[in-house]
Amino acid sequence: MQQRTGFQPGKRRLPRLGYLPGQGASVVYYAFDLLYLDGFDLRRVTLEQRKQLLQERIVAGDVAHFSDHYFEKGLDLFEAAKQRELEGIVAKKRSSIYEEKRSRDWLKIKITQRQECVIGGYTIPRAAAIISARSCLACLTRRGG
Repeated sequence: MQQRTGFQPGKRRLPRLGYLPGQGASVVYYAFDLLYLDGFDLRRVTLEQRKQLLQERIVAGDVAHFSDHYFEKGLDLFEAAKQRELEGIVAKKRSSIYEEKRSRDWLKIKITQRQECVIGGYTIPRAAAIISARSCLACLTRRGG
C-alpha cells in the first residue's frame, strides 16, 4: 500500500499567514492509526487494538501527539471542531478493520461554514459620463456581532 501526502520531496512547506519571510512555520504531527508494525500488517486488526499499539509506542512531545478516541462524545467533538473552524470530524466504528475504500464503518462528517455578506455595485452609464466609473463593495459582519 502506498500512502500519498500533500508534500512533495524536496519542496518546502508554505508558511502560514502571519509568518515573516524566512521564518519557519511549525509542524505538529498527530498520529491516529498504525497500519504496520515491525513488518506485520495490522490492517485486519480492529481500530481499537491498532490505536492501543500506537499509543504504547508514540512519545508525546512538542512535535508528535497521539490522537485519542472520544467515546460517545461525538456531538461535543463536532462543536469543538466547528468553533475552531475545522473542516469536520471522522467517526469510526471501534471494531472496524482498515479498508482502503469508503465504508459505513468510517464516516467523514463535514462542517458546513457559511458567511453572509452584502454586495453592492454602482455604474455610471457610458453615455452619461465622460469617464466610465464602476464600483463594487462587499460588506461582511464579524462573528459574534
